Amino acid sequence: MGRNNICYIASAGAGKTTKIVEDAVNNSNNDSTKKIAIITYTQNNQAHIRNKLASHNLGYKVVVMGWFEFLLKHWITPFKTTLFPHLIDTHLGVSFVNGKSGLKSYNEKIFATYKKDNYRKKYLTTEEHKVFSDKLSELANELYLKNPSELTERLNSIFDYLYFDECQDFVGYDYEIIKLILTRTGITCVFAGDPRQHTYSTHTSSKYKKYSGDIASFIQDCVNKKNKRYVTIDETTLVKSHRCPRCICDFASLIMPQYPEMKSVKENSQQEHCLLIKNCDVGNYVDRFNPVALIWNNKALKNIHPNIKQRYNMGEVKGLDFPNVIVYPTENMLTWINNTTKQLADETRAKLYVAVTRAEITIGIIVPDDFCLPSESILQFWSNPD
Repeated sequence: MGRNNICYIASAGAGKTTKIVEDAVNNSNNDSTKKIAIITYTQNNQAHIRNKLASHNLGYKVVVMGWFEFLLKHWITPFKTTLFPHLIDTHLGVSFVNGKSGLKSYNEKIFATYKKDNYRKKYLTTEEHKVFSDKLSELANELYLKNPSELTERLNSIFDYLYFDECQDFVGYDYEIIKLILTRTGITCVFAGDPRQHTYSTHTSSKYKKYSGDIASFIQDCVNKKNKRYVTIDETTLVKSHRCPRCICDFASLIMPQYPEMKSVKENSQQEHCLLIKNCDVGNYVDRFNPVALIWNNKALKNIHPNIKQRYNMGEVKGLDFPNVIVYPTENMLTWINNTTKQLADETRAKLYVAVTRAEITIGIIVPDDFCLPSESILQFWSNPD
């Protein structure tokens, strides 16, 4: 059971999605009877994977699906009547929520709006045809507990291989589902992710909180046992970035010092740089490098230079790359750049890391004209050669 399960912990630009797609394609080519799915959370990454698969002309032999779709289609829908017999003829969908569903506040205290065993109120919207998105994996786990052998037999009959991309997005009860697949089915699982890019979570949960975005630690602590090692953790295969030059890798490593240093496979070039751009130089820099702008959110749109042609929010660009990038940092990011010993919130740090590591050639980070840079900083100011 699961002897070939592997979890790749990757650096940005090291080719984790390419690796997953190529492995899936090879397994499909070697045995076309094998049933293979690639699962990831965000729609952007699903589209990215489908584009990579399209060049291999596999038809529908490798299925790409979202995490929510996987839970709804293969865990919840076939067994929903165990908890909701009245929904036998009802198609269940997903009600997307930010934060946690089913809570109310009273006298500054937070209470659940349902009793523990009131499954209808806990998991379903009032119309009872949608499941709250933050409780999908918890409901999937609940249905497994009531139908353990039937559910695992069904999964075994449908899948031979499951590939999970961007697995740093998994949190909470997602881990319970992953643990069940690894320990209760015969499906071979391959995971790929970069915990440094934990900018999204599938839902808000306090379960397994210390493992949020860090699936390797969860596997080591909660899945692998002394007498049964279900998953091999591989931290070396995807450690070198094919996207980012060394100067960008060096700065990215500074953002995430708790992880191994990023390395680059690219030869040094005079074109490449990771520099600070003073506000007064932004126009010249944009005209010279035509960079893609990365901003925190749409509130920052008013600050964007009019000559910039493309822009994205920092949290949306995982998996994407661009030749040249210009970053509009938040105040907290600027404070940290000025003194890298300062605290920086995990989400802010992750988004800065993602933003910086989108660039293949140059990265410019905009700072005020009077910005002071400490002498020991690895960064320098860009000076217009004109």
